[in-house]
Amino acid sequence: RRQLMAITKEYHDKSADLFKKDNITLREYKAGLLALQKDKRTKTEALLTPQQKDQQARHKKMAEENRQVAEAGRMERLKLRLGLSDDQVAKIKAGQADLHTQVKAIHENGNLLPQEKMEQMKGLMAKRKDVFKSVLTPEQFSKFEEMSHKRGFGHEGHEGPGGRKATAI
Repeated sequence: RRQLMAITKEYHDKSADLFKKDNITLREYKAGLLALQKDKRTKTEALLTPQQKDQQARHKKMAEENRQVAEAGRMERLKLRLGLSDDQVAKIKAGQADLHTQVKAIHENGNLLPQEKMEQMKGLMAKRKDVFKSVLTPEQFSKFEEMSHKRGFGHEGHEGPGGRKATAI
């Protein structure tokens, strides 16, 4: 615990020092911040015991399984509420799988700052809407949009639990 606090303090001190440098470009600042984040992550992971690493891996696996179950439930609700055909469901699932792969790639890209990740995620959410628009009939899409707005999902400015942007499916 003490080592983790020391790593965190070192990171904050070095990032504050980096911020104070007024003779570097924004690109240099971002590169320095990324290097500090990678260093902190490496040092933090080195503190984990094999059991903690196993526990972390099990947690990730369970979270992925829970995500898949929740996604299947959302798709089934959409199918019922919008009267989707099997073909539409298959196309939406394929589009969602593609978007999920892209989201995962953004999330795992250690060369991007959080702000850059957020910008790329916003672009993917626009693509998500395009997927639905291309698959659904105009009536279904209108109902989908209405459902999304009623729940506060898929709409700029609305956030889900924990202050995170949420999506309808």
